[in-house]
Amino acid sequence: MATAKCAACHRKVLSGDKYCLHHKQAFESMINHYKAWVNAYGRISWEEFLTKLSGMQETGSWVKEVIEVELKK
Repeated sequence: MATAKCAACHRKVLSGDKYCLHHKQAFESMINHYKAWVNAYGRISWEEFLTKLSGMQETGSWVKEVIEVELKK
């Protein structure tokens, strides 16, 4: 059986996940921040949030790599 690779990089995925440890942590952080944005700004779609987040200079590379994968869905 082949080892599954992260959807955003070449690393092995965690059991049952599509992301490696680093990208999974980035994804979970994005979910938490999305909830905070919804509470602060009201309605914002997941796609709009990802687009805004990807354009921010402060956004890290792992988060940007996850955004790229998520927007391709």
